[in-house]
Amino acid sequence: MTENDEKIAIWFAAESARRVALRAAIRDKTLWGVQIVYVICGLIKAFCVAMAVSICFQRSGLPESFCHAIAVLVTGPLLVFNPRAFFWRNLFSERADAAFVEALRDYDRSWEK
Repeated sequence: MTENDEKIAIWFAAESARRVALRAAIRDKTLWGVQIVYVICGLIKAFCVAMAVSICFQRSGLPESFCHAIAVLVTGPLLVFNPRAFFWRNLFSERADAAFVEALRDYDRSWEK
Protein backbone atom coordinates (compact mmCIF):
# COMPACT_ATOMS: atom_id res chain seq x y z
CA MET A 1 0.00 0.00 0.00
CA THR A 2 1.45 3.34 -1.00
CA GLU A 3 1.43 6.37 1.23
CA ASN A 4 -1.26 8.03 -0.87
CA ASP A 5 -3.51 4.95 -0.64
CA GLU A 6 -3.01 4.92 3.11
CA LYS A 7 -4.01 8.57 3.40
CA ILE A 8 -7.12 7.92 1.33
CA ALA A 9 -8.04 4.95 3.53
CA ILE A 10 -7.58 7.04 6.67
CA TRP A 11 -9.71 9.81 5.17
CA PHE A 12 -12.54 7.43 4.26
CA ALA A 13 -12.46 5.83 7.71
CA ALA A 14 -12.66 9.22 9.42
CA GLU A 15 -15.39 10.39 7.04
CA SER A 16 -17.46 7.28 7.69
CA ALA A 17 -17.09 7.90 11.44
CA ARG A 18 -18.34 11.42 10.79
CA ARG A 19 -21.39 10.18 8.89
CA VAL A 20 -22.25 7.64 11.59
CA ALA A 21 -21.96 10.28 14.31
CA LEU A 22 -24.11 12.71 12.30
CA ARG A 23 -26.86 10.11 11.87
CA ALA A 24 -26.73 9.30 15.59
CA ALA A 25 -26.85 13.00 16.49
CA ILE A 26 -29.88 13.60 14.28
CA ARG A 27 -31.72 10.78 16.08
CA ASP A 28 -30.83 12.17 19.55
CA LYS A 29 -33.93 13.90 20.97
CA THR A 30 -31.98 15.63 23.72
CA LEU A 31 -29.66 17.21 21.20
CA TRP A 32 -32.67 18.52 19.25
CA GLY A 33 -33.92 20.23 22.42
CA VAL A 34 -30.56 21.87 23.05
CA GLN A 35 -30.35 22.93 19.39
CA ILE A 36 -33.78 24.58 19.61
CA VAL A 37 -32.65 26.51 22.69
CA TYR A 38 -29.54 27.69 20.79
CA VAL A 39 -31.71 28.86 17.89
CA ILE A 40 -34.06 30.76 20.23
CA CYS A 41 -31.09 32.41 21.95
CA GLY A 42 -29.68 33.27 18.52
CA LEU A 43 -32.92 34.97 17.54
CA ILE A 44 -32.81 36.99 20.75
CA LYS A 45 -29.22 38.03 19.96
CA ALA A 46 -30.23 38.99 16.42
CA PHE A 47 -33.09 41.11 17.74
CA CYS A 48 -30.75 42.90 20.16
CA VAL A 49 -28.15 43.52 17.46
CA ALA A 50 -30.84 44.85 15.11
CA MET A 51 -32.13 47.22 17.78
CA ALA A 52 -28.60 48.43 18.53
CA VAL A 53 -27.96 49.11 14.83
CA SER A 54 -31.32 50.85 14.56
CA ILE A 55 -30.54 53.08 17.54
CA CYS A 56 -27.17 53.98 16.01
CA PHE A 57 -28.87 55.08 12.79
CA GLN A 58 -31.57 56.98 14.72
CA ARG A 59 -28.89 58.95 16.54
CA SER A 60 -27.59 60.11 13.18
CA GLY A 61 -30.97 61.74 12.51
CA LEU A 62 -32.66 59.25 10.16
CA PRO A 63 -36.39 58.47 10.53
CA GLU A 64 -37.24 55.61 12.89
CA SER A 65 -38.99 53.33 10.37
CA PHE A 66 -36.11 53.73 7.92
CA CYS A 67 -33.63 52.84 10.67
CA HIS A 68 -35.52 49.65 11.55
CA ALA A 69 -35.49 48.57 7.90
CA ILE A 70 -31.75 49.20 7.59
CA ALA A 71 -31.12 47.31 10.84
CA VAL A 72 -33.01 44.28 9.57
CA LEU A 73 -31.15 44.41 6.24
CA VAL A 74 -27.84 44.48 8.09
CA THR A 75 -28.65 41.86 10.72
CA GLY A 76 -30.53 39.41 8.46
CA PRO A 77 -27.54 38.29 6.37
CA LEU A 78 -25.41 38.08 9.51
CA LEU A 79 -28.00 35.77 11.07
CA VAL A 80 -28.13 33.57 7.98
CA PHE A 81 -24.40 33.31 7.35
CA ASN A 82 -23.62 33.34 11.10
CA PRO A 83 -19.95 34.36 11.14
CA ARG A 84 -17.93 32.52 13.78
CA ALA A 85 -21.10 31.03 15.29
CA PHE A 86 -22.07 34.36 16.87
CA PHE A 87 -25.83 33.84 16.75
CA TRP A 88 -26.21 30.05 16.94
CA ARG A 89 -24.23 26.81 16.78
CA ASN A 90 -24.96 23.65 14.84
CA LEU A 91 -24.55 20.93 17.45
CA PHE A 92 -25.11 18.14 14.93
CA SER A 93 -22.13 19.22 12.80
CA GLU A 94 -20.01 19.80 15.90
CA ARG A 95 -20.64 16.26 17.10
CA ALA A 96 -19.90 14.82 13.64
CA ASP A 97 -16.72 16.88 13.30
CA ALA A 98 -15.59 15.69 16.73
CA ALA A 99 -16.04 12.08 15.61
CA PHE A 100 -13.97 12.80 12.49
CA VAL A 101 -11.14 14.29 14.55
CA GLU A 102 -11.33 11.45 17.06
CA ALA A 103 -11.01 8.88 14.27
CA LEU A 104 -7.87 10.65 13.05
CA ARG A 105 -6.48 10.74 16.60
CA ASP A 106 -7.20 7.05 17.06
CA TYR A 107 -5.21 6.32 13.92
CA ASP A 108 -2.30 8.43 15.20
CA ARG A 109 -2.40 6.64 18.56
CA SER A 110 -2.36 3.24 16.89
CA TRP A 111 0.64 4.30 14.83
CA GLU A 112 2.61 5.33 17.93
CA LYS A 113 2.52 1.81 19.42
